[in-house]
Amino acid sequence: MALISDQKFSTFQNGGDLVVGDIIVGLRGGLNTRFNYTAPSPVDSITGTLNQVLANGSSGVPVTGSVILTTPQDIAPTSSPVFNNITLTGELIFGDEGNIALNIADVPNAVNYASITNSETGLPVIYSIRGDDADIEAWFVSKGTGQIHMISDALTQPFSILNGTSHQHKTTFAFANTMQNRVATFQDADGTLAFLSDIPGVTPSALTKVDDTNVTVTLGGTPATSLLQAVSLTMGWSGTLSGTRGGTGVNNGASTITLGGSLTTSGAFASTFTMTGITGVTFPTSGTLATTAQLPTPAALTKTDDTNVTLTLGGTPTTALLQATSLTLGWTGTLSGTRGGTGVNNSTRTITIGGNLTTSGAFNSTFTMTNTTTVTFPTSGTLATTSQIPTGAALTKTDDTNVTLTLGGSPTTALINAASLTLGWTGQLGLSRGGTNANLTAANGGIIYSTATAMAVLAPTVTTRNILFSGGASAPAWSTSTWPDTVAINSILTATSANVIGAIAPLASAVLISNGSSVPSMATTLPANLTIPTPTISGNLTFSANTAGIAGIINAASKAAGVEGEILSGVVTGSIAMTTATPINIVTLSLTAGNWLVFGELWTISSGGATLLTNVVAAINTVSATLPGTPATGSARVQAAFPTPAASAQIPLMTVGPAVIRVSGTTNVYLVGYSEFTGSAVGGYGKLVAYRFC
Repeated sequence: MALISDQKFSTFQNGGDLVVGDIIVGLRGGLNTRFNYTAPSPVDSITGTLNQVLANGSSGVPVTGSVILTTPQDIAPTSSPVFNNITLTGELIFGDEGNIALNIADVPNAVNYASITNSETGLPVIYSIRGDDADIEAWFVSKGTGQIHMISDALTQPFSILNGTSHQHKTTFAFANTMQNRVATFQDADGTLAFLSDIPGVTPSALTKVDDTNVTVTLGGTPATSLLQAVSLTMGWSGTLSGTRGGTGVNNGASTITLGGSLTTSGAFASTFTMTGITGVTFPTSGTLATTAQLPTPAALTKTDDTNVTLTLGGTPTTALLQATSLTLGWTGTLSGTRGGTGVNNSTRTITIGGNLTTSGAFNSTFTMTNTTTVTFPTSGTLATTSQIPTGAALTKTDDTNVTLTLGGSPTTALINAASLTLGWTGQLGLSRGGTNANLTAANGGIIYSTATAMAVLAPTVTTRNILFSGGASAPAWSTSTWPDTVAINSILTATSANVIGAIAPLASAVLISNGSSVPSMATTLPANLTIPTPTISGNLTFSANTAGIAGIINAASKAAGVEGEILSGVVTGSIAMTTATPINIVTLSLTAGNWLVFGELWTISSGGATLLTNVVAAINTVSATLPGTPATGSARVQAAFPTPAASAQIPLMTVGPAVIRVSGTTNVYLVGYSEFTGSAVGGYGKLVAYRFC
C-alpha cells in the first residue's frame, strides 16, 4: 500500500511464511512486519486399498478399541464407507422422518443373536439365529392381541417347513387361490393329524343287540345304517330287582330267598306262609309236606354192633323215632398199636410208626430210624446202599478272553460225573456296561468319539498338524488347514497360504497392517493410502520430522459442515452509513459449535468530497456493535488514527484478525466498524471469514 507522509507508522517489511514461534501483533508505529498466511487446506477424504488396522499396547499385546461417532454425523453421498462392526449406545435407529424405524435391544451377557444373510440371484435371503448355544429357539412376538401374518405372492404353495438332517425333509403347505378368509382349528390335544385317506369309509353299518334273559333293549331310529363300523350291544344283569318290580329286593346268591316278613304267593293256587319268628326250614326235593296232625307215632331205635365196635343205646330208644330205624355201626378213628393198628390216620397212604419198623413174612425186614425221616421210594428198581453211591466228581471251567467264571462251594467234588464249562463271547458290550457297542477297527492316529448309540473311530488324516473340529450333534472332523506346533507369546495367527496357518511375530507398540497384496504384518508405521473413516483420537496427533503434512484439497471442493477445514464467510458489498464515534455492525456471521479462526476486512468510503477523517477502527467481536476494550483471544482490533485529518480520498482499507473463537453452540460474530470524522458522511462495508481448525 502507498505510504502517506503524515501517517504514524512508516513502512512494512516482508516476514515470509508464518512458522511456529512467530508472534502476530496489531499495527504499530515505526517498522511493521507482514507475514504470508496460508490457511490450512481442509482434508476432503483419505483413500486407500483394503488395509486393516489393529492397535497394539506398549508391550506388543493386541488390544481392541472403538471408532466413536458423535452426533450429528453426515456421510457424503459420494462416499462408500465400510464399517467392520457398529456399536449403538442406544437401542433405536430412526428413519428420514425422525420416527423410530428399528429397535435393537441388547441384554447383559448375551451370547446368541439374529443374523441376516443376503443372496445371489435365484437364492433365498436367510434369517437365522446364531450364537454360542447349540440349540436356540426363535420367537416372533406380536404386540398385544395382534396377529402374525406371513405374506407370499405364491398362488397355492406359499409356505414350507424344512427339518431333519441337513434340512433334507421338506413339507409344503398348499392353500386355495381364492379371495376367502379361512380359519383352521387344531385340537387341544397331542397326536398325529390324519389324512382323508386315514378316515374309514362312510358306508353305513348296523347297530345290533343281544338281549339278556331279563333285560331287553329297543333300537330306535335307523340302527341298520347308523354307524361307521358295525357294533353289537349285549345286555347283561347287575344289581338286585326290587319287590315293586317283581323281584325280592335281596341278593339271593346263596340260592336262598330272604323275605322281610310273611310270604304270599298268587296264581292258580294262592298261598300264605305265616312266619312267627326266625325260621330255618329245609324243603324236600320232592313230595308233599305234612301237617303236624299227619306225624307218625314214635317208633323204636335199634342197633347192630360192629365186630370191633359196640353201641349202647341210652334214653328211651324204643319210642325215640317217628319211624323205626336201625343203626349199623362202622369204623371211625385210628386203631392204636396196642389194638393191632398203627395209631395213625394213614389216609394219605403213608404209614407213620413211632419207632423202628419190623416186618415179618417171607422176608423179615427191620427199618432202623435214627431221627425224623422222609424217604420217597421209587416206583420200581432196587434201592442202593451208601457204599454204592459214586464218588463226587469235579466241575471245571475254561474262561473266555473277556469273561471269567468263579466256581463257588466245592466244585472239585460237586458232580456225579466230571463236567467242564467253556465260556464264550457273542454280540457287543453296550455303553452302559463299559463297552463300545460297536465292532471297531483300530487306526494309528484315529480319534475315538461317541455317536448317539455307540463309540466310533474317526479315521486319521494324511497330513500332520490338522486340528479337530466339533460337528455339533454329528461326528467330529479334521480341519483342512494345518496349524503350527508352537506359537510365541503375543503372536497373531494368520493364513500364510491356502489352508496353512502361520504366526506373525509380535512387535512392541505396533499395529497390524497389510500390504498391497493383503499380506499382514506388524509395523510401527501405517501404510500409505490408508482410509480411517471418522476416527476418534483421545491423545495428541504428532507428526514425525519426515512427515510432509496432511494433503490438501486439489479439486477446489469445500469441506463439509462440522469438519476441520470448514470455511464460513459473510460479504457485504453495499455501503452502510456510519455515524461519527459510534460502532456499528458491518458484517454478521453465524458460527456453529467448534473452534474458529476469524479474519475480517473493513472498507470505508466517503459520501462527499468534504469529509475529514481523524480515526478508524476495525474489530472482530462476539458482542454486537461493540469494540473490544482489552486484548482477548476471542476478539481482534486494528486502529488507524490521523492527528491531521485526512481527506476523504485517503480513507484506508483495514484487515483485522485472526481472532480465536471457541463456542459450544451457534453464536454470532461481528465485523464492527468505527470512525471519527467531520463533514460529509462515511460508509463502511467488508467481509468476515471463519476457518474451523478443530
